[in-house]
Amino acid sequence: MRIIAGQYKGRKLFTPDSDDIRPTSDRAREAIFNLIMHGRYAGENVIDCHVLDICCGTGALGLEALSRGARIATFVDQDKRSIELTKKNVTHCGANNAAFFVQADAAKIPQAREAVNLVLMDAPYATPLLAPAYAALVRGGWLAPAALIVAEQSRDMAVPTLEGAELLDERIYGKAKVLVYRVA
Repeated sequence: MRIIAGQYKGRKLFTPDSDDIRPTSDRAREAIFNLIMHGRYAGENVIDCHVLDICCGTGALGLEALSRGARIATFVDQDKRSIELTKKNVTHCGANNAAFFVQADAAKIPQAREAVNLVLMDAPYATPLLAPAYAALVRGGWLAPAALIVAEQSRDMAVPTLEGAELLDERIYGKAKVLVYRVA
């Protein structure tokens, strides 16, 4: 695993010792960032923005955003090992000053200190977590107006309806389905 582009391009990331954490593949991460950095999205929800990486695992998605110009990334995971692995990768990339960490269940995330412009979420494939996490983000004041939510899930899972957010894009990459929503 490595950072695909930006100031940390080529930096190899530490990976999990077990199969408990399934990192987003380099190919899927590259596809996600090509989608949100170019064309209709033009990076407006990344560059100089606050990004939230939910179910962060290794922190690869949030670090990719920081590498491509995000101002701050907040990394959330309920597993202490994932938070520790993400901290190790953040330190390895030299991004400590732009990173915050929250150990919490995505469906019970605490109140936000600052709203985010982009939510990146790669939950365990067997867990339908997107809708409950979205509800928690709304309750907690995490979502700035026009924020993007980019969620990776199993291609076999149904696409959830998120009240107050519009599904803009749905893409299939191998076993993964990437969903892009915009908050109203």
